[in-house]
Amino acid sequence: MLGIAFSQGSGAQQESGQQSTRGGGAAPPAGWHVDPHDPRLLRWWDGERYTDAAKPRN
Repeated sequence: MLGIAFSQGSGAQQESGQQSTRGGGAAPPAGWHVDPHDPRLLRWWDGERYTDAAKPRN
């Protein structure tokens, strides 16, 4: 699940809907981010790619 990455503020479980910059921008830190394919979920970003770990957004 590569392609869209979302920026994140401080805190390991903070949500964000902002897209990171492409073309040389730094990858967002590892953490829970809004799933790029289903905004009802949070998906774990390991610092390089999205994993299979997901949970509902509350």
